[in-house]
Amino acid sequence: MADSHLEPVLDWLNSCRNQPLRIEKEEIGDTDVLTLHLKEVSVSGQPSSMYDDYIAPEEIILHGEGTVRTSAGQAPLPGDRFEIALSNRWEGHWEDSSMRLQTGRAQYVITKMNGAKLH
Repeated sequence: MADSHLEPVLDWLNSCRNQPLRIEKEEIGDTDVLTLHLKEVSVSGQPSSMYDDYIAPEEIILHGEGTVRTSAGQAPLPGDRFEIALSNRWEGHWEDSSMRLQTGRAQYVITKMNGAKLH
């Protein structure tokens, strides 16, 4: 069950279904850029006794085909899904065409790629 604070974020993401997205993830000075044709959005939660610095209490899962570009090159998105781990403290800001999420571990910028085709 999604936290009520997540509802506006999930509403924005669900408004992007069947559209291409560009996602930038910055973590510890490393930036990954991926493109994803969003098919579905889901939330996964862990019992509070299970999470620690490596396992987040909740994560947003973006389902769809895509590619990821890292310093090692470009590759298909593993498992046709991208996970955004949410710590107990996170914040999000969004507009019509983009969203910024800041978690305890990373910063994400998600942008609608209106009319763009994925390779």
